[in-house]
Amino acid sequence: MSHLRVIICRVEEDEAQMTELASFDLAEVEVAKLKPETALDGLEMTTQVVGQAVLGELLKQQWIGIDQQLVKTYQQEFSP
Repeated sequence: MSHLRVIICRVEEDEAQMTELASFDLAEVEVAKLKPETALDGLEMTTQVVGQAVLGELLKQQWIGIDQQLVKTYQQEFSP
């Protein structure tokens, strides 16, 4: 059976190369087990949990890239 996956990639400037940094597989929702009176609440909770995890990883990867750039600049400015 198929499922959904969110992939976070770094795309190079020329867009010819992408590097996968992280991926998140979304759990399959068993529709038959959902109770109509609470289904939406459960799906919303899953959306918040998964969304926060994906966004957190995305920002972490962005910060890693910024940190690497700052370190490189610092090393160039103060190299012997």
